[in-house]
Amino acid sequence: MFTNINHKNLSTVIAILVAIFTTGYLRIHWIPFLPESDGGVYTFFSQYFYTTLANGEVIAPSYPIALYSLLTSWVYGLDINQYMALRWIDLCLAVIASTLFFKVIEKESGSLFFSVVTVSAVLIVMNNYSFILYGFRNSIWAAYVPLFLALLASQSINKKNHYLFYFIGAVAAFGVLLREPFLFFYITGAIAILFAYGWKILVKYLIGSAILGFITLFILIMLRGGGGLQIIIESYIGFFGGIQDLVNELLISNFLKNSLIAIKAYWFGITLSIISAIYILKLNLKDRKSVSTNRFFFWLALALVPIIEPIFKLGFDYHFINCIPGLAGISAMGWKYVSLNESKIVKKYVMGAIIILYVFGVYPNLSRTLNINVYHKENPVSDAYNHLWKNNYGEIETIRLSNYLIAADMIKKLSKKDSTLAVAGFAQVLYPLTGLFPASIEMMDLRALYLKLNWNEDKLVGILQEQRPTLIFPTKQVLPGIPNLTRAIQRTGLYERVAIISYSPNVYYKTIVGDIYRLKSFKQ
Repeated sequence: MFTNINHKNLSTVIAILVAIFTTGYLRIHWIPFLPESDGGVYTFFSQYFYTTLANGEVIAPSYPIALYSLLTSWVYGLDINQYMALRWIDLCLAVIASTLFFKVIEKESGSLFFSVVTVSAVLIVMNNYSFILYGFRNSIWAAYVPLFLALLASQSINKKNHYLFYFIGAVAAFGVLLREPFLFFYITGAIAILFAYGWKILVKYLIGSAILGFITLFILIMLRGGGGLQIIIESYIGFFGGIQDLVNELLISNFLKNSLIAIKAYWFGITLSIISAIYILKLNLKDRKSVSTNRFFFWLALALVPIIEPIFKLGFDYHFINCIPGLAGISAMGWKYVSLNESKIVKKYVMGAIIILYVFGVYPNLSRTLNINVYHKENPVSDAYNHLWKNNYGEIETIRLSNYLIAADMIKKLSKKDSTLAVAGFAQVLYPLTGLFPASIEMMDLRALYLKLNWNEDKLVGILQEQRPTLIFPTKQVLPGIPNLTRAIQRTGLYERVAIISYSPNVYYKTIVGDIYRLKSFKQ
């Protein structure tokens, strides 16, 4: 008994250490790095949600759920650098998710040593700099926490604790609400439960998910002033409509390019998964009773269904990492059956081959991540953020490294506390960097608004004249509709050009360039 307890404790400690020294270590270096576009959007949501709710107002119906941003919006009530704080939260959740993932693979493989080798390698790849990009970029790792909890609970199911399916359904649903494309994981789980346990158990899964899901959706709807589920659906249509033209144009090329990037990063894990799958299917042909085919196909489905997301949207390389947990599960099953069916000498050779394979596969990922120039910056970028937030503009060299920071610095100098801002393209990060808000949700992205108006310039001019944002930064990105925005601003007769953000090959996000316009009637 005591030996068992000690083993469990040791296993948990090792799981935490593996998570810290892979996920935590690799991510911590990115905390102070320069701002980026996607993280800026979701940071802005946190900023907006907190300010709106703190003022006793309701969230605008056109905002997407962005549950992760909503749940982390409390950081804006603290006297800290919120942009950095959100990255720290993302890091901590990623470490928790990694720990749970370790426990899932250990349970599936039946081997602590195999889990250390495999999960360490897997996490180094999943936290590759090109996959994570600074944290708080999306809610993938936050959603992993409830999904891995669901997997871990499912591995402990027996005839006496079928009530756990209520919990499994609830946390799986919460994972979907954190990251909507994970609905495919939820459906896969439902199908697996149906085949393995039948309708009665599936109902428990559905009831658990319905209770937590409906409660959460009800709260989200109330925070938007009511209006039913339709208000949530319309918010998605409005938000994602702004990028649909880009999706249609770049869909195939992006999918092919980024899938190859992901394959190159995890070729060794894919190789082991394929070998494991062949071995499992071979055993199945010999004796079906000796192999859990339902479980094998469950892991196979988890490895394949994530591909649906980048097929139907503008897929990036980080989308493909969602295939890795399923592939790791197949490898864990393969090792479990090797342990049960092969001799000690065969097991030693197999484990040796796995270690060699993983070393050759992991080293390039680790080397690229550790040698990227972010690790060698002399000036901490957080100083630049602090100066921006405190409205203290000294000679901070870091600001000059990024057009986002240069633009934020300039906009802060050209504005006052109650000023409003409108941007276009991928410049929403300027809202949290400056502390300013758009005059309305439609002003958050002028290009998306222009698209919503079916490229009707006269209507756009009318809206600008009506809402009158204090400052406008339309940018000059190569995106549909962008070139006409400047003309629409000039046609209002309300604005004058007050600053220029210039192109430089030596700065980060160098394409974020253009003129900054301010109301002629502005008084400092």
